[in-house]
Amino acid sequence: MKIYRRNFLKSAASAALGVSVLPQIGHAQNSTKVAMPVFPPPDAPGYWDKVRDEFMLSRDTVFFNNGTIGAMPRVVFERNVEHLRKLAVDVAEWDYSGDETNWIGGYGPQTEIRTKAARLLNASVPELALTENVTAGVSFVASGLNLEPGSEILITNQEHEGGKSAWLVEAKRRN
Repeated sequence: MKIYRRNFLKSAASAALGVSVLPQIGHAQNSTKVAMPVFPPPDAPGYWDKVRDEFMLSRDTVFFNNGTIGAMPRVVFERNVEHLRKLAVDVAEWDYSGDETNWIGGYGPQTEIRTKAARLLNASVPELALTENVTAGVSFVASGLNLEPGSEILITNQEHEGGKSAWLVEAKRRN
């Protein structure tokens, strides 16, 4: 029963969000696919200016807290807007589509992005797992390893609390 309730609440919240932004975003038919920016090589003149231009922060602002919530590049912002357009237009059909993409909740197999990431990382698709954030991913790894008492976990004094906590819990749990 909890799963149905959770899925219903996610769907209802997503639908409410989509409906609330409908007047501002127009119809999905008018949208264009967001293209990834093309960058020169990192050692080329102007590379970092090009990277900086991808963020919508004012030029005199620097934002360092990307561990919790951070400034998103323009392409991420545009993809979010594109997704909201799809939600606003297609929400009535989302769970009847028959495919497994689950574009509202994001719990599908995410094959397309995992394939791209696998190619980038020289890995196979089954070797990759997507999590909602790094803290969750580290927690899965830490709690999934079968560490014997006396095993060593090496971390630094510079770790984010979310990344460090899972290892500290495992150290305490497994001695």
